[in-house]
Amino acid sequence: MQDYLPAVANSRFCLCPRGVAGWAPRLIDAIYLGCIPVLISDYTIYPFQDLIDYSRFAVFVRESEVPLMEDIIDAISPETEREMRVALGIVRDSLLYFGSPLREHSPVDLALQSLYLMRTRKNNSTIVWA
Repeated sequence: MQDYLPAVANSRFCLCPRGVAGWAPRLIDAIYLGCIPVLISDYTIYPFQDLIDYSRFAVFVRESEVPLMEDIIDAISPETEREMRVALGIVRDSLLYFGSPLREHSPVDLALQSLYLMRTRKNNSTIVWA
């Protein structure tokens, strides 16, 4: 663990293969430490996916595309990477529990919004703060 967090913090892209729940804590580690997540999974629902547009700050790689992963990442332009980093910073602040738990776009707020959408199913739009 001593080497893990500094390695993530010093990386541009972080591999986030699926875990037991589909996603794993590596995703939150990557977001928290400012590393663009490379989500390796075919059928995963990510935290607050109904409210957060992960495509703005993460790279999706299908399990069958793992052999091509280096090419997929290399194809990301410096401009796109900068845009992803800005979006990552915005989402990072939303997913952290620092400050008031009831602030707008806090994890508590996101959970309440997500529950509301699940209950009403009137609005399938995605909220993007980036």
